[in-house]
Amino acid sequence: MKIKSILLASIIIATISCSKKDDPIVTQDTSTISTAGDDVATTFFPNILLNSWTFASTTTIVTPTPANGTLPTTATDVLRIDADVIENSIAYKIMKTSPANPMGFYCNMVNNNKLRVVGSSVKMTGNINFNVSSNPIMFSVKDFTIFKENAVAGTEVGIANGIFDTTIQASNGSAVPVSGNYNIKSVADVSLASLVVGNITYNDVKKTIITINITGNANLGTTSIAALLAQDVVVSTQYYAKGVGVIKAETIIKYEFAPTVASLFPATVSTTGRQDITENLTSKTF
Repeated sequence: MKIKSILLASIIIATISCSKKDDPIVTQDTSTISTAGDDVATTFFPNILLNSWTFASTTTIVTPTPANGTLPTTATDVLRIDADVIENSIAYKIMKTSPANPMGFYCNMVNNNKLRVVGSSVKMTGNINFNVSSNPIMFSVKDFTIFKENAVAGTEVGIANGIFDTTIQASNGSAVPVSGNYNIKSVADVSLASLVVGNITYNDVKKTIITINITGNANLGTTSIAALLAQDVVVSTQYYAKGVGVIKAETIIKYEFAPTVASLFPATVSTTGRQDITENLTSKTF
C-alpha cells in the first residue's frame, strides 16, 4: 500500500516490522464465534476465478499535517481472483491486485492472500501487509473470518492474535528492541437496505468492521518501558452488497507512541499520526 512515509514511518520501524527470523506467532480464538448458518452459502462474495473489482482509492493525511495541507492522494486499485489452489485438501482462491502495492486498505488486506467461502462466511489465510518503501508491517492470520452474511449486528465473527519482536532506530543511531502483541477482530455491523456508491445504488448491503489493536514495550537493557499503549491502529468499515462483494471501504489508520519513549526518536519522526482511506467500487468484471 502506498502509505505516506511521513505518517507511518515511526510505526513501521518501531512496532510490527517483522524480519524473516521474527515471523509472528499467530493464534486463533474461536471459542466465542458462532457457527450458526454456516451451512448456507453466502451470496455476498462471488468467488469465481478471474472475477475482478476496480476501486477508486483516496488517502488523506490528517496528522502530522503534510506540507501541502490535507489534499488527498488518489489511485485506482484493481482486485481480482487470480488462481485456485488446494492445500491440505482445502480449496482457496488466491487474490491479486494491480498495482502490486494498492493504496486502499481492503485491497491491500486481501492481496496475495487465500480466501475461501465456508457457508455464510468468507475466511482469509495469509498476511495483512503495509508497505512503505522496503519497510513492511505484517499481521498474520489463519482462517480469519472477514465477513459473515447472517451474523447479528454487534457480534464478533473473527478473532486472531499474534506477537512480534523487532527494533527501533533511536535518535543516537542505536537499535532498541521492541516486543508486543496484536489482536485482530471482525465484527458484524448493521445492514443497509441500499447504499449509493458513485452513481450506482446497491441494494441489500451488509457491513463488517475490522479492527487491529496493538501494544508494545521498548526493552532498554534490563528495563522495559511502554512504547505503545493498547490502541486501535486500524479501524476499517467494509460494505458488502449482495451478488457483488465489497463496494466500499472506509479505513482509519493511526498511531501514538507513549511519552516515555518520545525522546528516543529523531526530531524528524512524528510520534503520532493518522490517515483516512476510502475505497469506492467503480466497476466489476463478472
